[in-house]
Amino acid sequence: MGIEAKEAGLRLNGTSVLRGKFISNNESGLNLKNFVPANASVVKWFGLNETAGEGVNSFDLKAFNELSSGDLCLLDLDLNNQSTDRVLLTTLSDIDLGKQNLTSLARALMVQNDTLFRESFMDTEIVFINQTQLPERFYGTQFSGFEQTYFTTFNDVLLFGSSIDALKSVLLEYDAENTWGRSIEKRRFID
Repeated sequence: MGIEAKEAGLRLNGTSVLRGKFISNNESGLNLKNFVPANASVVKWFGLNETAGEGVNSFDLKAFNELSSGDLCLLDLDLNNQSTDRVLLTTLSDIDLGKQNLTSLARALMVQNDTLFRESFMDTEIVFINQTQLPERFYGTQFSGFEQTYFTTFNDVLLFGSSIDALKSVLLEYDAENTWGRSIEKRRFID
């Protein structure tokens, strides 16, 4: 275990096994390991049945959750030494429908006379949703820490990020194959 002093406190670096299980036994969760960057400081796995969200406006959260594999992976990333960014991952059975639903929600939440923020990045599109704590509203209090919410999709994975840089970091690390699924050290605990 590594210990590092930071301005905000101590950072413990190592691996922890809770109740003898490292990640969900659901096969879809194992696919997400390839999106977890090797430099993630905290990785938490949840089953969709462990969540209790309320949704936003008239967004059909129940229908949206039916697209999900049932696994959620919450990441903490230290992108700069001043703050921690969060990313939430899940796989969707119909990624195009999920993206369409979230883009419609983003449009509905836009400030009047504003335009929808979109940025193309690595053959995908990152979209801003003007709703603080959106993952918390969708899935419950354990998913707080998203003062701003961006989303993107890649393959069959939906990514929510607390910043655009957090999403870009996960996508770049995936592209460079610098993920838990490719790390020999991390694979010992995953497999």
